[in-house]
Amino acid sequence: MRWRWLRPSSVRSSSSCSSSGLGNDLVPNRVSTDMTPAEIHEEIELTSERRTELWNSLSHGYDPSVAVELKRLSDRLDHLWDEERTLKAALRFGDRDQIVARARVEERLERAA
Repeated sequence: MRWRWLRPSSVRSSSSCSSSGLGNDLVPNRVSTDMTPAEIHEEIELTSERRTELWNSLSHGYDPSVAVELKRLSDRLDHLWDEERTLKAALRFGDRDQIVARARVEERLERAA
């Protein structure tokens, strides 16, 4: 499995293997277009598990860095779900651009008739 993680810009350092010491500074990279629906769903599950850990952490006391990561992960999950829906629709119905092109042709034919 090929997961790529990036550090948020606020905690990046010059070394690629150092950490800010916060423990919550890794976020997944954007979804690549070559991911399958199963891979996207697996990343959704992993991200959801991490988000659950963060909610548990926040329940013990407020930490701004945890709240920021929680927001970032929620946005990431929204993006992943959108990506999965888009990919499933493309697999089921075909390329969106081709569908739009066919619809425009049909619309032009209807107007001409």
